[in-house]
Amino acid sequence: MMRDKKRYQEEKEIRDRNELIERSYPPFATKTTAEHRVNAYIPDEIGLPKPYGRLAPFKPNDKSNNLRHFKKPVNKEIEI
Repeated sequence: MMRDKKRYQEEKEIRDRNELIERSYPPFATKTTAEHRVNAYIPDEIGLPKPYGRLAPFKPNDKSNNLRHFKKPVNKEIEI
């Protein structure tokens, strides 16, 4: 019983701390779990960040689960 009470108090402290952190965010900030992507690169000769602009590198997403419904292509050579 004491162990449960102690664990509950620790979890409550963690929840309160997380709530305080979330309250400190500005109202326009968004919470995300997305992986951070680089939007600029640093040229060797200058050392200052240079934005990619329209030519940003493409990073494809992971394969989705709906691809399991499609047949895999068969790589057979056709003899003539």
